[in-house]
Amino acid sequence: MGEKDLATGQTIAEQPYAGSLFKSQNNSTWTAEQTDDLKFHLKRCSFDTTKIPLVSFDNAALPAQTLQENPIQTFSGQDYVKVYSYTHGMYHLQSNTTIAGVTGDSTGSVLTIGAPSVSGTPSNGAYTGIATTGGTGTGCTVDITVTGGSVSSCTISAVGSGYLATDTLSVTNFDGGTADATIAVDTIGDTLGGIPVEAINATFTSIKNIGIDTFCITPSLSAYDLKSGYKADKSTVGGGKVATATRDYYFDTLHTMIPNVSSQGTKISATVNTTPMYSPEGSISGTVYQKSVSSSAITLNDNSWLSSPSVVASPINETNEMSGGKSFNVGLQLYSNNPNISPVIDVASIGCLGIANRINNINSSSDVPTGTTYIDSTQPDGDSNVMVYCTRKVSLKTPAQGLRVTADFFRPPTTDLKVLYKVLTNDEETPFDDLGWKYFNTTGAPDTTTEADARNFKEYEFTADDLNEFSAFAIKIVGQGTNTCVVPMVSALRCIAIA
Repeated sequence: MGEKDLATGQTIAEQPYAGSLFKSQNNSTWTAEQTDDLKFHLKRCSFDTTKIPLVSFDNAALPAQTLQENPIQTFSGQDYVKVYSYTHGMYHLQSNTTIAGVTGDSTGSVLTIGAPSVSGTPSNGAYTGIATTGGTGTGCTVDITVTGGSVSSCTISAVGSGYLATDTLSVTNFDGGTADATIAVDTIGDTLGGIPVEAINATFTSIKNIGIDTFCITPSLSAYDLKSGYKADKSTVGGGKVATATRDYYFDTLHTMIPNVSSQGTKISATVNTTPMYSPEGSISGTVYQKSVSSSAITLNDNSWLSSPSVVASPINETNEMSGGKSFNVGLQLYSNNPNISPVIDVASIGCLGIANRINNINSSSDVPTGTTYIDSTQPDGDSNVMVYCTRKVSLKTPAQGLRVTADFFRPPTTDLKVLYKVLTNDEETPFDDLGWKYFNTTGAPDTTTEADARNFKEYEFTADDLNEFSAFAIKIVGQGTNTCVVPMVSALRCIAIA
């Protein structure tokens, strides 16, 4: 009090605010100051409400996915290997992937060798599958070609196991005559099914034999002294527990998680740009790995259903297939009719959920990719279709001779729902879980043909009469479709056993 205001130079004659200023030296005992007060400046923003700012967010780089235990399968006599990667999202032959961390089932396999040292004059010809001796390992064989009385090529036809890089291999009378040879082992490595592991732990610019949870790659063997056309020497499943692979994040439904505050008179509108991807059955809208130019409006922090599947691409696919561009973008437009108020976004904790439906359309062995075993829906265990619902075993107090199943189905065009059953007859000796399934009406179709409807649930009825007397039953429903964004649904399932 009585001093001059530092900003205006005027003498302060009274306390400008109600209240008192307290001071303390120990943060425990406080003393009121009669001649001092606290002064502060309060500032506010003044926004230009004639402009609509856009805040844009791109996707972060996706990390590699840790695969299931033993995710690699080799096939005897084939040069490709199968990778098990759950909903990997790469349903395009030109997708790229990087695999790492795969371990083998054999160590010390011979991968490169030196030029053979030959004693005697070998006869011209091509000699294949020649067993070797010497060294610390077993099982290595070589192919030797002799031209003009000298060895023109020597390649590995079987890599064996247990060798050291300091080993020397020997072959005796390889030409059926008197010619012998010694061959130095240059490099060794781990193999899986005879395929070098370091050739599997690599980057691949294409994939093939694509399934909803699997794809195949062809390892390059050009860095090794393996025979031309070398292939896996056995069928096996392996790879260990720490294998990883890059993948695309596949989704049909989007749910943003962006904390925000919108006061009265303000609003936030959200849009999204996504990158199209084929469904597992080949359905697509747009061009694969080409992010949409036009934005689509979405509801902020709520489910937004897409009409066709999209992906957040892995870094290698963004680099190789999208010229380094990002594959996913959310744009937020901020509106206000008050120049002193703006909506607020918490950029420190934003995120987005992508939700994928799992559905395919498998009716025969021709519908599954090479290297995948077809499992018919009537088999007691498993199904090549991934949308499957099975009831528990229902035991009856009184034996029955018929079944009636009623359910409300949402069945848009391009989708189907098939219903199957199995019963435990009184004279059946096979355990219930080992019994196969049977289609209602031969194909799993309802008793009465009902037109597909993309807007409403409709009631369907399935009946099986004149069955042998049974004391237990179960029901199986198989969903099929070509576009994961358009899926069938089931409601109000009722099952009645008829005596």
